[in-house]
Amino acid sequence: MTKVVFEEKYYPAVKEMVYRTRLSNGLTVALLPKKEFKEVYGSVTVQFGSVDTLVTEVDGDVKQYPEGIAHFLEHKLFEREDSSDLMSAFTSLGADSNAFTSFTKTSYLFSENLDLLDELVTSAHFTEDSILREQDIIQQEREMYQDDPDSCLFFSTLANLYPGTPLATDIVGSEESISQINLTNLQENFTRFYKPVNMSLFLVGNFDVDQVQDYFERKELEDLDVQEVAREKFILQA
Repeated sequence: MTKVVFEEKYYPAVKEMVYRTRLSNGLTVALLPKKEFKEVYGSVTVQFGSVDTLVTEVDGDVKQYPEGIAHFLEHKLFEREDSSDLMSAFTSLGADSNAFTSFTKTSYLFSENLDLLDELVTSAHFTEDSILREQDIIQQEREMYQDDPDSCLFFSTLANLYPGTPLATDIVGSEESISQINLTNLQENFTRFYKPVNMSLFLVGNFDVDQVQDYFERKELEDLDVQEVAREKFILQA
């Protein structure tokens, strides 16, 4: 049996103890138990953001992807294979879910249902038709931000400070770059970035740290991934 050890770090300024470990598959897990909470809330963060459009392959080749692809992928992961919406599935169970893309990361926020989280971050279903529909939706989102003076000022300032870089473009991308996102480059980016070594799981709420630790020790860690973590119902038990 593999021993999983959570390192403890106390933060005196907020009087909180955080438990942290890194699994053999590379997934970072951090826990903040709070017995006074009524539920568990968490996030899965992928180290993949809007600036990650230039990728160097192992053989040294460099691939350029359209700006806004990280944000586009965030949207598409909420779509199931049958075209239904995972966010609606969360809502139907009384659970919350959301997501956001920043310059350097993509985070998925959730409460109550880790099974749906599993489905969200470990599978992707793309079709040409659904991508075309999503392009229209994100173009409308981009136009909405263009009507926001604060957003326009912020990104115009970045464009002047960092011309010719991904920071010069809105996180959602430009009209041209959004239209260049396709089935192939979405799948390539999902495969490249959405893997345990590039992800972290954070849980806060009413759960038992020893129970979480025992669970990891019962598993073959070399085969453990976010999907198996998500199946464990005990984390949500008071």
